Amino acid sequence: MTALRAFDAVARHLNFRKAAAELNVTHAAVSHQIKALEAELGVSLFDRTSRSVRLTKAAKIYFPVVENSLSALEQVTLRVRKQTEHDVLHVRSYGSFITMWLTPRLSEFQNQHPRLRIRLISSFEDFGAGGFDVGVFKSLQDDGRFIRQELFRTEIFPVCSADTLEGTELPADLGILKNHRLLNVPANEAEPNDWDLWMDTAKVSENSMKIHATFDTYPLARDAALKGMGMAMARHPFAAADIQCGRLIRPFEEAAPEPGKWYLYVRKQIATEPRTKTFCEWLHNEINNDPTCLQDRQEDQTQ
Repeated sequence: MTALRAFDAVARHLNFRKAAAELNVTHAAVSHQIKALEAELGVSLFDRTSRSVRLTKAAKIYFPVVENSLSALEQVTLRVRKQTEHDVLHVRSYGSFITMWLTPRLSEFQNQHPRLRIRLISSFEDFGAGGFDVGVFKSLQDDGRFIRQELFRTEIFPVCSADTLEGTELPADLGILKNHRLLNVPANEAEPNDWDLWMDTAKVSENSMKIHATFDTYPLARDAALKGMGMAMARHPFAAADIQCGRLIRPFEEAAPEPGKWYLYVRKQIATEPRTKTFCEWLHNEINNDPTCLQDRQEDQTQ
């Protein structure tokens, strides 16, 4: 199924990078899935040059059936799910947004709406499959199955435990960075690394600094910073609670704008249902009341 979704995305876009962006995986991952599918079928599916991607004769036969089959599976899955979880709203986002921003606020929402059940899904690899009702994602492409609304943009900056800089006057001098371990979360191919971006904004030389450890997710990097392993890059909304209570400190005043924006995706089929409107209105209100979630005056909305 993963390979078929990759094929469907590449065939629709005729572009591997756009397909990877839609599925929110790397270009290499999409290429690997296509090669595996071609090996399984024993045929080539795409004619690739440095400038273009075209469907082969076999792919032109295969693509309509795959596209229709995936669509049919999605529709029947929604019908079956509604029979067993008709009162559940499936909300999908990255682990960082769910763990460090959404979950701490959900108890108040559930107290206000005790009959509305929320199922949180923290994996995002299946965006192309659309297995959710409401999603919060960063800079993904438009998808005809969903209404997309801009939510917020934010800033990034280093954080660490108070013990890491014990006895250091804050804000600290940028020169101390070379004496500390830097914790990293790899960026996707379309964006610069967080540390590179921040250092460029802060005008800090990278020559004398080295990454000490790399983590798959921001929650893992946060936990390492809390344990005193070093300095990690943080998104302001996700670190605000830790900073406010003193679990983490912000050593430097310098901050860099995070590339891209965060968007709300709402499945068109259920967009007008009371449960969906209730949750989305609450989410917008929470974001509007969070000063760390920066917003442009003009809303970008695509339907």
